[in-house]
Amino acid sequence: EAAVDMDDMSMIDRGIDVKNNRLYLLMVDTEKGDTEGDLVSVSLASKSLGAVEEHDSDVTSLEAVVDGTLYYTKDVNDRGVGDLYRDGENVLSDVLQYSVEAIPDSSAVLCTTDPDRGSRIGTLTLLKKKGEGEELADGVYQFHAFDEKNIAILADYSENRDRGDLLYYKGKEPYVIDTDVTMFFAH
Repeated sequence: EAAVDMDDMSMIDRGIDVKNNRLYLLMVDTEKGDTEGDLVSVSLASKSLGAVEEHDSDVTSLEAVVDGTLYYTKDVNDRGVGDLYRDGENVLSDVLQYSVEAIPDSSAVLCTTDPDRGSRIGTLTLLKKKGEGEELADGVYQFHAFDEKNIAILADYSENRDRGDLLYYKGKEPYVIDTDVTMFFAH
């Protein structure tokens, strides 16, 4: 167990890994104006309570902890776009920071890749626990995953018209439900 120096550090992000009884913390030296920091975890297990482990450095954001798998970004540019890491391995490039969302009842996540300049609109990408990302739709403005094979997507969105196509993904190619849709509500 290595000692991790957290003096003069501030926690800017956190996540809980219920499966492995760990609390993940993104620690940054905000007094120096740093925007990247150290990703560490603290054991919540009774036998090792409080044990600290360092996972990576120069981390920009902790995106998600899903089914024991850790997702975070590094090398984020001034547009908020960077590389997505899964448990220490770079798995996707050009990922919009803070766009990673866990899919209910699944170990997979969704995220926005290749966003338009100055926009949160981009390509919706499905990333399973193992393997590479699968692009589901382009020009995505909004999405909601009910589960891994049922995802509502507002795509081909025009910010000038505030309209796009409502698509539904059922594990295969998404199909059009309606056009000229401003937004949708999912429950």
